[in-house]
Amino acid sequence: MQQERGQDAGGLEVQRLFPKARWARVGWGAAGLFILGFAFAQPAIRPSREITLTAQSVPLSAVDPTLDRVGSLRFLGGLAIQSPDDGFGGLSGLSLEERNGEIRMIAVTDQGDKVTGRVIFADGRLIGMDSAAIEPLQNLEGRPVSGKLLGDAESVSRLTDGRILVGFERRHRIWAYGPGLTGPAHPFETPRALQDAPSNGGLESLASFPDERVIAITEQMRTAAGNFAAFLLQGGAWASVEWTGSAPGFEPSDAAVLPDGDLLVLERLWSPLAPLDIRSRIVRVKGASVKPGAVLQGEVLAELRAPLIVENFEGIAALRAAGGAAHILIVSDDNFNGAQRTLLLAFELSEAQAAPQKR
Repeated sequence: MQQERGQDAGGLEVQRLFPKARWARVGWGAAGLFILGFAFAQPAIRPSREITLTAQSVPLSAVDPTLDRVGSLRFLGGLAIQSPDDGFGGLSGLSLEERNGEIRMIAVTDQGDKVTGRVIFADGRLIGMDSAAIEPLQNLEGRPVSGKLLGDAESVSRLTDGRILVGFERRHRIWAYGPGLTGPAHPFETPRALQDAPSNGGLESLASFPDERVIAITEQMRTAAGNFAAFLLQGGAWASVEWTGSAPGFEPSDAAVLPDGDLLVLERLWSPLAPLDIRSRIVRVKGASVKPGAVLQGEVLAELRAPLIVENFEGIAALRAAGGAAHILIVSDDNFNGAQRTLLLAFELSEAQAAPQKR
């Protein structure tokens, strides 16, 4: 793979999470060879294709199907989405675009594909999806990205000039694509310190501001202070910032920028120990506070936890609705696991609504 050049991120101190003993390096090397072999053993890359989706309405609460509010958000409907195409799933990043009165979704998967479709609202409610397609992401040479090792796309964000950035894990990098996430990919300056991130704990979050700032937040890379390592592209150079989780156990899984310029961070807590604990939070950060060297924290707008609907939510996007309110959509990654679901939930944020939940 072509190696991208990156800039140092302003003296960021990070904790290396990999053991340094010789035996441990041998162990990690063997594990790496296993993963590499698995990546090359992936099924043959399939062509771009249209797919059929079925979408079933889901309530915010299984206990009270009439519930339509959580924290500062009003629930606008949810969908459990399925497809007979076994390449559908693993949605790990989300972007929305309104064109000609229609809302188009672009998502990336952790198998190196992009999934597109039309998101359908009626009377202010999310009711369905159609016109869906899957297409492999392209590499720098214009060929399909191949295998989990090279194709683990986890985040996506649209720049003001129409280009779309994609953040990849395992081989940590950011690539830029044309409008509509069209290839081939082009190298995008990537913080050099990102190479110290855990293989499966890199760029889960990318978000672009109207003033051309770009923020990238890692999922598991920690700073010397114990916060999540993050990076801010401003004025053509990357600088270090830090993300403070809203509570112990919560990790950032995606980010988006509201129409008013504030930052939204989607957080996830996943504890497989009995009893299973799955939660997601949407946190709002003042856009003006996102600057080089900042230690960022925000206000919790909403938390999804049982008996509310829960899943492995990994994508968030926002846009301004016709009436002026901000709409927020989140999507879950089913990990291509039949025990999990691909959920798409829609919410409305209005400044007139209730104050954010206490942290």
